[in-house]
Formats: sequence, structure tokens, C-alpha cells
Amino acid sequence: MTETVTQAQSGAEQVVDAATAAVATVGQQHVHESCDALVLFGASGDLAKKLVIPSLYRLVEDGRLDIPVIGVALTEWDDEGMRDYAEDSLRNHGLDLKGDKTWRNMRRHLHFVCGNYADDKTFEALAAKLADLKSSFPLFYLAIPPNFFGQVVEQLAKHGLAKKCRVVVEKPFGRDLA
Repeated sequence: MTETVTQAQSGAEQVVDAATAAVATVGQQHVHESCDALVLFGASGDLAKKLVIPSLYRLVEDGRLDIPVIGVALTEWDDEGMRDYAEDSLRNHGLDLKGDKTWRNMRRHLHFVCGNYADDKTFEALAAKLADLKSSFPLFYLAIPPNFFGQVVEQLAKHGLAKKCRVVVEKPFGRDLA
């Protein structure tokens, strides 16, 4: 289990490093900006529960993550549902969260948008959530099957969410033909 958590930490640390030191190119000039929200597509999935959420906890614990985390999935949750799922994930990793300062800090940053990736209403709700959280430079983390990548990115663009952002793809490209 420690090896799995360590692998997850490594992957999530790369995401946060990219988010906190993202570079936007404007002509020949590089402007360093930090992402101000992390949007996790596939938030109710196995990858999120087993690897991403525990990794985010460790990043909060290390003082490396202090931005809103918005889960997006078809699961019918609200913000509290996302928080309960994250708590369950962390307890399954052997963490005792009673009185845990790191968990209290992480919990207050967790939010959720319920919806289908093909539905405009999902991305309208996401845009509203990002606006409510005053996010202008989100990081979109796609922990979803590869067949949804294009659809999600197209929806982000269609709803004006891709103008100033970063996108992280969690899956390898291609297919295993073995």
C-alpha cells in the first residue's frame, strides 16, 4: 500500500508542480502564473479514490496545495458528497482524520459539479462554480477514459473555460493490442 501511495504522490506532485509553476507564453515573453483551482474530471472514479485524493491530501499536508479542488462526475453528489467520498478514500488509506488539521484544510477546499461530459449544463455549472471561487486560471485534470478527452476539451473551449488554463491527461494514449 505504501508503494501505491508513493506512486500516487509522485504523479500528483507532478500535476501540482505544473500547476504552481505554469508558464504561459505571450509572444517572446514568459509570464509565470499559478493555477488557482484544480478541476478533477472523474472525481467519483477508482483512480480518484485510490490514488488522486490521497495524493492531494499529502500535498495539502506538505503545504503545496491550497486552492479549490472541484470534482466533476456523473455521480449525483453535491459538495458534501465529494467531501464524504474523499474522507472515505483517506480512511481506506489508513488515515485517522479525527481532529486532523490537514483534513480540515483539505475538506474546506473540496467542491463538486454533477453532470454528463456531453451536457452543456455540466460545463455551465462548472463555469459558475469557478466564477464563485474567483478562479481565472484553472488546471483541468482528466482522470477519465481516453474516449472522453476530446469531448471534455471541446466542452471546455465551447464554454470559454479553455482560454487560460492547463490540462493534464492522466491516461496513456493509444491502445493495448495484446
